[in-house]
Amino acid sequence: VCEAHQKKPHKPPQARSYRYTQLLQTNIFISIMKKLIINNNLTLTLLSMKYAEDIFYAFNENIIKYLPLDKPAEKIEDTKDFISQRISNYKKGEDLVWHIIFKNQFTGLCGIHGIKSRTPHFGLWIKEKQQGKGIGKAVVNFALKYVLKNIDFDYVKYQTDIRNFGSIVIIEKITTKVYDKYPLGINDKLNIAEYRLYKNQKYNFEL
Repeated sequence: VCEAHQKKPHKPPQARSYRYTQLLQTNIFISIMKKLIINNNLTLTLLSMKYAEDIFYAFNENIIKYLPLDKPAEKIEDTKDFISQRISNYKKGEDLVWHIIFKNQFTGLCGIHGIKSRTPHFGLWIKEKQQGKGIGKAVVNFALKYVLKNIDFDYVKYQTDIRNFGSIVIIEKITTKVYDKYPLGINDKLNIAEYRLYKNQKYNFEL
């Protein structure tokens, strides 16, 4: 049999995960992920210290209402520590977090967390003043489609509180199946509905 046509041996998940981690640590991979263009007005840029102050001031009590946190950062040093940890995590192949940039202005964050677990979760938040403009919908559809195509895992979780109707409307345009429900966060403040998107399955992305 011609060597070029020989069937390549199947790589176990651990090997694929290791290869991904090695690739993530290269400048080529980070360069690819550094800026993702959704449309003329909306881009994702890899998390850095550039928007530390914007993140600190935008991340308030209203933003964390449906996040598993008890309070926002009290000082900017806490925000900078968060950013440093996330940057360290993406260099280890664990997380990818992007700034959401709308019309050249910082608008929020989105990311995929726990990549090495094989069942990572996706999350995002949008600044209060920019909510209701369809930004969240565009980001969720683009980012979920992108990570399904380009990152190796079994499935990605989309966790949302059952009271967060805006988030539910967005995800249920893509998939309506809820796989699990459970409490989450400080004092179980959230009642989570967990949706899942599996690789190699078709979903109704609106791009």
